[in-house]
Amino acid sequence: RPNRTKHIGILHRALRPGGLAVFKVWAGLWPERGTSIPTVNMSEQSFQANAWASAFMPEVEEIFGNGNVYADNNLNLIVAVR
Repeated sequence: RPNRTKHIGILHRALRPGGLAVFKVWAGLWPERGTSIPTVNMSEQSFQANAWASAFMPEVEEIFGNGNVYADNNLNLIVAVR
């Protein structure tokens, strides 16, 4: 989570007021897709949250503010307005 928070903050600072940030979320592969049960691959040093876009809305709202973040789980996108 700290890396995501840092990335969200960098993007927020880079946008001008009224600017849009678009985050593409990868919900994982079946059967874990969308379960929010994370998988870790130590040999590849990778982490997959296996969550839909809406699961990450609170993290984005912490930085962009409540009411400024919208999620679409069909497209797995989050849009935030600065």
